[in-house]
Amino acid sequence: GSEVEMATPYDGIYACAPATVRGQPSVISVDPKGEKFLYGCGKAVVIRSVKDPLAAELYTEHQKDVTVAKFSPSGAFIASADVGGVVKVWSADNVEHPLKFEGQCLSAAVTDLQWSPDSQRIVAVGDGRDSFGRVFMWDSGSSVGEISGHSKKILSCDFKQTRPFQIVTGSEDFQVSAFDGPPFKFKQAHKDHTKFANCVRYSPDGSKFVTVGSDMLGFVYDTATGGKLGQLKGHAGSVYSCSWSQDGVRVATASADKTLCVWDTTTFAQVAKFTFADKPAPEDMQVACAWVPNSETIITLSLRGDLHYCDAASGGGKPSLAIKGHNKSVNAVAVDPSSGTIVSGSYDGVVNKFTLNQAAALSLQGKGHTNAIVDLAITQGKLLSCALDDTLRVSTLGDMQCTAESVPLGGQPAGMALAPGGDLLVVATNKAVLVLRGQ
Repeated sequence: GSEVEMATPYDGIYACAPATVRGQPSVISVDPKGEKFLYGCGKAVVIRSVKDPLAAELYTEHQKDVTVAKFSPSGAFIASADVGGVVKVWSADNVEHPLKFEGQCLSAAVTDLQWSPDSQRIVAVGDGRDSFGRVFMWDSGSSVGEISGHSKKILSCDFKQTRPFQIVTGSEDFQVSAFDGPPFKFKQAHKDHTKFANCVRYSPDGSKFVTVGSDMLGFVYDTATGGKLGQLKGHAGSVYSCSWSQDGVRVATASADKTLCVWDTTTFAQVAKFTFADKPAPEDMQVACAWVPNSETIITLSLRGDLHYCDAASGGGKPSLAIKGHNKSVNAVAVDPSSGTIVSGSYDGVVNKFTLNQAAALSLQGKGHTNAIVDLAITQGKLLSCALDDTLRVSTLGDMQCTAESVPLGGQPAGMALAPGGDLLVVATNKAVLVLRGQ
């Protein structure tokens, strides 16, 4: 069993991948002990073990798509929010995850939230008609100040995890604002970013905070004075996310330039750089990152929904682990018992290969399907797939590479069946029943 107990009757759950939106930052978060990480996909909050990502749980009580979820500093509760502006607080350690609080926080999507260090207050920000943010006592929902001074949607917020309390926010109006409290009121604005301020995070000891933006820059500030200490310069695209190491010396940044970088905040030099593909595609943009407390592991999220583990101590290069999943509905699955292989295909044409008891996964490479996968079959080391692009494709199972050109089916496939020897394939379409023999 895994070290982190997950309440589940299953041997393993290949959980869905985080939902992402092009051109927008996403949020993944880790609990204070560094044991579990959280993200949203559809109407679900996914809780996964850092050490064993196949140990997973789902919280499915939201009525609308989940945007963010964070553990309370005490570890007892999780606060999650959705595109409808609703914030829910629920028990983290109880199998049933009973609801403790629910409130309509904003009139539109919540983009980020954070707990106060005493686990009593929550700040939530996003979009809305009358307000772009709220800070409240979670047990009663009563307001403890106001998040004012922004003219557009707030993209990110953080709560300093040491006293005296402070909140920082970053917005589409390019501004970063600090608030003192409780009750929280506007203290000062930072206008160093020349494009969206996408993510703001305090160092664990609260002495500094970092902001990153679509102007490809990061800025480090002194919390007490608000003075700018330095800038993080070197990304070649929007910077969507940032996360501190436990010692508060280094910070990780995830960017649309398809890299994750690690910086030293005393010298402001880049000390590590990670890349995720030999020929990066737009889907390899990095849209969120979370540094696991008390470790050298940084979990980063690509636009495609891939989660990668990067070892900050390694000095950069390639990630140590790639976790893939589907973030559209899974339509087809095939199993090869001899190799312990599971292949799954989803509505968006993605085909993933999983190995039993292993978190790492491979996606189909090369010229794959352009529409929903209908059925999958495995024979003699080959993967056969048919999809609503009305084609049949043959791929090599070992390296998940598409081999020959596709076979046109002349109609929409409904399913396929393989004869026991594997030489005969029957495909049913809306026009005909096709029989294919041999290769």
